Amino acid sequence: LLVGELALGTGDLGSQLLAALLDPGRDRAGVDLLRSEHLDRADGGDRIVPVLPEREAREAPDELLRRLAVGPGDTVVDVGCGTGTEVRRLADRIGATGSSIGVEPHPGLRAAALGRRAEEGSGAESVDGLAGELPFDDESVDAIRCERVLQHLTDPQAAVVDMARVLRPGGRLALVDTDWGTSTMSHGDPD
Repeated sequence: LLVGELALGTGDLGSQLLAALLDPGRDRAGVDLLRSEHLDRADGGDRIVPVLPEREAREAPDELLRRLAVGPGDTVVDVGCGTGTEVRRLADRIGATGSSIGVEPHPGLRAAALGRRAEEGSGAESVDGLAGELPFDDESVDAIRCERVLQHLTDPQAAVVDMARVLRPGGRLALVDTDWGTSTMSHGDPD
């Protein structure tokens, strides 16, 4: 199980998600926590904040796909796929023997995804669904990506528990989101 780029700290989103994945009722075998190689301690506390140089930030989507390690025949899901850009990229990696499925609750975004899929001749699919109620059987998915979705949910922990439910043993989960608790704003003028 792959968990990427979570900011960890007491009571924040990262801790809640980590707790969901490491619940005592879950089998902990095979849990692998990956963090950015460029880490910085924020405020001297227990929060770990990934720091990505500009070049790495530009390459992040490709790095995420590399870490998901999807290949021919895999069943992959993009939760909150929007217009389906990443679902189509995943479809290119898994070929005709796999399934690349985007889950999106907004009908307008699903329609746009289907239109783009048709234009490009992609094998990607888009289905109606919610992050906490994925329309898949238990242990039926090889890899899941979920980018900038959890921050919009009232219960992100339930969504992650549901993602873990549908992953096959040895499956990979990539979560990318913003920890707004560590966000700062500066207008650039120190005076």
